[in-house]
Amino acid sequence: MNGGTEQGDSAYLCLNPNASGQAKPQTPEHVRKWRKSNFLDPGKRVIHPALIDDFRNVDDQNVVFGITAQDGESCHVEDVLNLLPEGECEKVVLELKEAEYKSSQLEPLGRSFHRGHKQPAFTQASDFRYGVTSAKSNEDAKSLLYPGESVKVENNEDTARTKANYIKSHRSYLPGEQKRRDYNWPVDPLTTVFGDKGENFALRRSSRGVHEALHSNMDCIEKRRLKQNIPVGEDHVFGITTHGNSDNNMEDCQGVMRGNYSEQEQMPDKDLGKSVTPGFRNVISDMRTFGCPSVRTDIPKYGRTSVADAQNYGDDVNAEYLLRPGRYATIGVEDSDFLIPRTRDYLKSVFMESDAFKMDGELFDNLFKSICDSNDMASVEQIQRAYNNNNNNNRFCS
Repeated sequence: MNGGTEQGDSAYLCLNPNASGQAKPQTPEHVRKWRKSNFLDPGKRVIHPALIDDFRNVDDQNVVFGITAQDGESCHVEDVLNLLPEGECEKVVLELKEAEYKSSQLEPLGRSFHRGHKQPAFTQASDFRYGVTSAKSNEDAKSLLYPGESVKVENNEDTARTKANYIKSHRSYLPGEQKRRDYNWPVDPLTTVFGDKGENFALRRSSRGVHEALHSNMDCIEKRRLKQNIPVGEDHVFGITTHGNSDNNMEDCQGVMRGNYSEQEQMPDKDLGKSVTPGFRNVISDMRTFGCPSVRTDIPKYGRTSVADAQNYGDDVNAEYLLRPGRYATIGVEDSDFLIPRTRDYLKSVFMESDAFKMDGELFDNLFKSICDSNDMASVEQIQRAYNNNNNNNRFCS
């Protein structure tokens, strides 16, 4: 695989260009400064690409460009910002200065941009206009934009042809106009009435009632029966009575609106708040609490505390500690550390080296002897309280 060709471009060198000993071609500096990869070094200050060349030979990148003005030579802010001339003389001087710029020469104030083109002499006349004069038309703009509706020409064939084109291209029908599909009717659809009129009614002669309801008066409708084959009397009324009847347990409108339900009907549904589907019901024989407890006493605690372990084993702080932490919590010292029993040497090194307590060896021995327990140990809180009591007693005695 290391065997190269005559040109020296082997597969190994193509995949590993640094193996040949030649450095990888770098991006030119004038191109690299405009890329984002130029500012990927950690801690490198991001400088605008246009200012990189200015900072190339500067050791201090916080340098401020410009010169330091001497006392009395500094330009005040009002002199720098107030550039408008106040008098006529200052305006003339400003115009003379502005006339030196090329932009002022090519585009003077109040005139168009001058490109040096030479126009014919007739174009300099005051009444000269570009373009071709068109003949005045009697048609308004609306007629030109909507020729299918508003244009009025003398030839009716042109009007019909224009309207047909708009119907074909835009489906542009007039308000209330019937949509026509230009079928080849054997009859005239404007005068022909479809259907059969007379004794031959549709739907087994049941449509006769519709015909009479549309073409008869109310007296004729009341006298006619909807069902001719039902043997009922003249005074018979179809339907049921709307009044309540205690014999057949019928309800009136008041009973329906207010409700007159039995106790069994008022009971909740059997599937309210629980599942009645077999296989989906949590039926247990003993008293069991479902879910995962907040304080995990059911699993063992790790031997070493880790931030990756989010479980609460009952030894976490409460909300009061989170709202009001200890006085020395920022340096890793808790209030409970002051109550832990310590040895004599440990407490003596703490109080003797502290500048807050003016305590010699004899005083510390006397205080420790008065408060130590059977194991010859005491806490920082006990030593501090004994020291404060001793100072109070000496102050009262003096």
